[in-house]
Amino acid sequence: MADPQWQFIGEEDTLSKKRCQRLFAESGKDDDIALFYTEGKFYALEAWCQHQGGPLFSGDIEDLKGTSIKAVQCPWHGYKFKLEDGENTNIPGLNQKKYDVKCEEGKVYVDCTHKLSTQEVRS
Repeated sequence: MADPQWQFIGEEDTLSKKRCQRLFAESGKDDDIALFYTEGKFYALEAWCQHQGGPLFSGDIEDLKGTSIKAVQCPWHGYKFKLEDGENTNIPGLNQKKYDVKCEEGKVYVDCTHKLSTQEVRS
């Protein structure tokens, strides 16, 4: 397993104000990440749904029926992905890549090899 490449994303008090947001990859749209915040914790998954490319950062966070497990629902076709591991709850094997997130001293970091920003910086 590769060594973590923790990248500073922003201040926890600012980022926690949005439940879902897009992190823009300098390397291009395909590398964007969706950052989620719910119940005091951050999660990060690939930004675009594996089903047909819907924007997960525009999805809704909800409890999976009968559990306390949080999932994001794609706004295009309703596919649900667990925030903790990116597992699809509709079709086995159609999963989102998950990125580790940590908070230290009020700062949020994502383990990612490509440069990210909360604002679009691509040319």
